[in-house]
Amino acid sequence: MMSSYLTITEIAEQTDIPRSTCSRYLAAFDAFFAVKGGSRLKKYESSAVNVLLRIKHLYDDGLETHEIFDTLKNEFPIVVNSEQPREASEQAPAVPALATSDDLEEIKQALEEQQQFNQALLQKLNEQHMYYESKFEELKADRELISSLRESMLQRKIESAESENKTSKQLESIEKQLAEMNKDSALNALSEQMVRINEQIMAMRQSAVSKEEEPKKKKGFWSWLTGE
Repeated sequence: MMSSYLTITEIAEQTDIPRSTCSRYLAAFDAFFAVKGGSRLKKYESSAVNVLLRIKHLYDDGLETHEIFDTLKNEFPIVVNSEQPREASEQAPAVPALATSDDLEEIKQALEEQQQFNQALLQKLNEQHMYYESKFEELKADRELISSLRESMLQRKIESAESENKTSKQLESIEKQLAEMNKDSALNALSEQMVRINEQIMAMRQSAVSKEEEPKKKKGFWSWLTGE
């Protein structure tokens, strides 16, 4: 019975293992897979499905690659992929292998996957660019706000200093006025005191004059009575 061969894409579908992981397993454990076709148009014997599922199971159990290789040697035969005899290859001219429809379909799918990956990467880069642009604008707005706040604080500081200077001058003027008012009050009080002293002096003088004139009046009266 002729063995059937599968592409990597078909193997990935049957094993439910990502295509990139299948490629990695096939390359790491190539001794257990029968292959035909060129380097880019390889097809693997359908038995590769069971081997890949076993490899995945062993990796899930935590085994290392060399441990998995030893386990596979006990469970699956090692495949020798023989090349054409040297004589035949020397006699026959080298004829490039023609790609089958399956090979073309695999190449097409690989290109489509690469295109989708490129588009997703480009979208991601655009999103990152927009994100950084947004952050740059936010930082720019923050810098402008900080600069505006600094200018406002400086202006308020200047206004506060001017107001304090003006207040100090007003206080000095008020204190000066109060001093002058106190000085005027002292002068007024002294002036009033001098007026009172002068009034007392005048009163004392009048009293003294009255005492000097009183005996004279009395002597004149007795002289008139006595006729002296």
